Formats: sequence, C-alpha cells, structure tokens
Amino acid sequence: MSKLWSIAWPQVVLFGDSITQFSFQANGWGSEIANKLARKCDVVNRGFSGYNSRWAKIILSRIINNNNVAAVTVFFGANDCSLQDKNPQQHVPMQEYVENLKDIVKHLSSVEISADKVILITPPPLHEPAWEKECLFKGEWRGLGHPLSAGVRARAQSAPCLLVICLGLHMWLCMMGRLEPWSWECEAMLLTTTLPSHPCPLF
Repeated sequence: MSKLWSIAWPQVVLFGDSITQFSFQANGWGSEIANKLARKCDVVNRGFSGYNSRWAKIILSRIINNNNVAAVTVFFGANDCSLQDKNPQQHVPMQEYVENLKDIVKHLSSVEISADKVILITPPPLHEPAWEKECLFKGEWRGLGHPLSAGVRARAQSAPCLLVICLGLHMWLCMMGRLEPWSWECEAMLLTTTLPSHPCPLF
C-alpha cells in the first residue's frame, strides 16, 4: 500500500476590520474569493470588527506568520477615519494611518511574506443617505468622517515606497459604477456593499 502524503494548501489571509470579518456572508467578497480559489488556496478570515490600523498593528504578530502564505489582503481605514470629536477611540490621524500601513507591511516582510504578496485595499465608499438614516435610528450623529479620497491618497502614498499592490480607484469603480446592480447594507457602524456574482478580481 502506497504511503499517502498530506496536502498543505497555500493560504490567502484576509486581514481587516468588520468589512473583512463579515466578508464570508452570502455574496460577500471573501466568500467569492474562497469560491474562486477552491482547491488552490485556503482563504483564511482574520477580520476584527471595530479595529483600526493602530490596533491591527498590535495583534498582527500573533495572527499571521509565514505558514505557506500565498497572499495577504490588508483592509483597514473605515474605522480610522471616524471623526475625532465624535469617536476618539477609533479615530487615527492620517499620517499615523500611513505609518501604520508601512509597519504592517514591514512586519509581514520580516516573517518572509514579500511585498508582492501584500495587497492593500483602500477604505470603502460611504453611502451617505443610508448612513444618516442609521444614525437617526440610533439617535446619534457620528458624522461622515474623512473624505474617501483622503484614505485612497494615504494608501497611494504608502504603496510605492513599500512596492505593494494597492487596490484603490479600480475598487471604487467596481463598487460605484462598473458592477451593477449593487445594494447598500448597514452593519454595526460601517456600510458595506453586497457585490454581484462577479466581483473585482483580487488575484
């Protein structure tokens, strides 16, 4: 009888906030990636609801190591852009946000996950009418945060010096015009989009 060898699939790690944590829900972007990479890679969800880039940096070393990692997505910024006077716990200043991204990529490099395996995803668009409706329902106004363009700019600033892939304008076009129909849903303090059956290709 021939000896059977176990198979260790390469891992694609999705690291982010609640948009990542809940990405395995029906029609979520994480479940779509897992479906497309079936029998090729294990897609591992490492999303932490409510986290910003500052907190992500603290836990990173405990949750990601070079255990046959094919790629890592880094998707933070929605909580970072909370208004400081409305939500000081989650707010992260723009320059610190940029530095946190650099530190995250540097740590991944230190455990031999090269920059070409790291994908930075820009903060998502915000559907202002739905957000305002949710705030009124909860009886509190949390503001609209920094403009999306600021978050995209921060990623764009940090990506070249790190030589990593940055999904910014392409993702915006996919979510806001190129891929329709799309619908908005509000979960917790964030707005996420339910993508159609053919989302933006990450790989």
